[in-house]
Amino acid sequence: MGCYICITDVQKSIDKISGQAEQGQYIIWQFIVNAFQLLLKGGQWASQLGDKIPQPVVATIVHYLLLIVFVGGIAIGVGFLIFLGASKVFEFYTEDYADTMSLAVFLISLAVSVYFAEPIRAVIPINLLLLLILVHIVYVLIRWYVKGCMRSRGYY
Repeated sequence: MGCYICITDVQKSIDKISGQAEQGQYIIWQFIVNAFQLLLKGGQWASQLGDKIPQPVVATIVHYLLLIVFVGGIAIGVGFLIFLGASKVFEFYTEDYADTMSLAVFLISLAVSVYFAEPIRAVIPINLLLLLILVHIVYVLIRWYVKGCMRSRGYY
């Protein structure tokens, strides 16, 4: 009986976390849509240069070429910067922090997050997946600081 209650509590917590994940995905999707609309408005502003050409066929061609170049260039540039940033973070993490201790901290944090989902949500109105990621980031930053202190004192 006690095990059944524990399993149903875990299932309820997982259902709450997955519901929050859907809410988080909606927020991310809204951000992407708003960013794309802003980018499109910027492209339309830049393509107005093509409208100043007196010949209508050439003006239309230049208008859409400027729109495509502006939107495509910004999108490719932002995508490349995101790729570079993600690869640097991945490289930094895998060099020093992808080990069993990090895995243990993540799994313990996940277990605590699932078990205490309702009390955490009562105190802090935050998405629990985001909280889990933030806890792991704080753990990596503390470990990075300790490693730097130990290196500066000659332990490494």
